[in-house]
This record gives sequence, C-alpha cells and structure tokens, in this order.
Amino acid sequence: MGEVLLIRVDGYDFEEFPKGHAEKDESLEDVAKRETEEETGYLVETTRRLSDVTYEDKIHGDSVRLALFQAKPIKKSGKGENNIHPHWVSLNEAKKLIYPDLISVLGELTR
Repeated sequence: MGEVLLIRVDGYDFEEFPKGHAEKDESLEDVAKRETEEETGYLVETTRRLSDVTYEDKIHGDSVRLALFQAKPIKKSGKGENNIHPHWVSLNEAKKLIYPDLISVLGELTR
C-alpha cells in the first residue's frame, strides 16, 4: 500500500484519518466503512484491523480511542461532507501531516 486517505476539516490546521462514533449495535468495522463513505465519498472494503490508538484530543481535552482498519477503495460513491476535504498522500507525507500519536500505525501499512 503506497498511499493513505486523509481528511482536512475546515477550521482545523491538521490532517486526520476519517473517523467517527458508532451508532447503536454497529460493529467497529462497519463504523469505519460508514464514516469513510460519509466523510470522503469513498466506498471502501476493509482488509485488516490495525492497532488501536489512544491519544489526547488537544481541542476538547478528551482521551480518544481509535479502532483503525486498513482498507481499499471500491469506488467514489459521492462527494462526502462539504466541510471535509479528502485526499490521498504517500505514507511519508502522511507522517508529516497527522498527529504524532497516530504515526506509529502507519508502519503497520508496510507489513
């Protein structure tokens, strides 16, 4: 895998992975697929579970746990959310753009 899908949300000065909260009785894998499609317009197929990452949200002061998945794009199904700007970047570029707490999971994508 040579690229990573990141998003930039209007009003924030950092990049992040598509993410969100689970709806009632929704599996973590289903959350990942739904949130990716809602935020980016990409329909994806998850290929494996990556390590969970916990970090402190510097904006809200909360501890956040991310359940991360490797996925491959199936198709661009829509536009995504208006205030979210998805883009594909290389693994090396992603390391420069995302929170330092999330960089460790990028190493799993090369295995």
